[in-house]
Amino acid sequence: MGCGGRGWGGFPLFGCGGGMFFPEPGRYRRNEEFEDRSSDYRLIKKELQKMYASGMITSGMYDEYLEQLKKGRFTLDDLWELRQSLKERVSSSRDSKVSREDKSVLFENKKMELHKAREETLLILQNLRNAQAELRKKMEQEELLAKEMISTDERAARAHLEKRQDFAEQAADIEVKIQEIHKTLEQLKELETKLETKIAEQKVAAQRQRLNELEDMVNNL
Repeated sequence: MGCGGRGWGGFPLFGCGGGMFFPEPGRYRRNEEFEDRSSDYRLIKKELQKMYASGMITSGMYDEYLEQLKKGRFTLDDLWELRQSLKERVSSSRDSKVSREDKSVLFENKKMELHKAREETLLILQNLRNAQAELRKKMEQEELLAKEMISTDERAARAHLEKRQDFAEQAADIEVKIQEIHKTLEQLKELETKLETKIAEQKVAAQRQRLNELEDMVNNL
């Protein structure tokens, strides 16, 4: 309806009484921006729905972002930052898991190596003891022969005593090696104890990490 019965519907630039009508500054520009925002709104909402459906965000996060979107406080820039944050979180969680798994495998491998080294060392120790026992038997035999022949053949008796001395020196050398083996076994035992401590610490750290992840997930529900 125009002014004074005159209709100006076909002439939007003219006001009542035939004067020029100037639209409110920015009116059409704001309408265009609204259309842009409406388009962004649909796009962002669709992306949030995809994130929620794929489990990237929780229902609580989805509701919060959607509420911010309705208020015009969640833009395409915010969506991009959210994607980056989620990627970093997934990457960090994956790296942390891989790191824990790598350490677990490393510790188990070292444990097997120490066990193998201990078994091999014990085998060497047993062989040395057997050799030492054999030498001592020979020492006793040579000493016995020397006693039997001392009255009839002094030279032969002395020869048996010299052999006994050779066997004694060999037995003494083996004893030195046996003592070294004992020190090696003590060192291996210390390493095994340290490794067991490391394994226990790693298990505690892994459990703590899992609890933290569960806590973050529950807090974001």
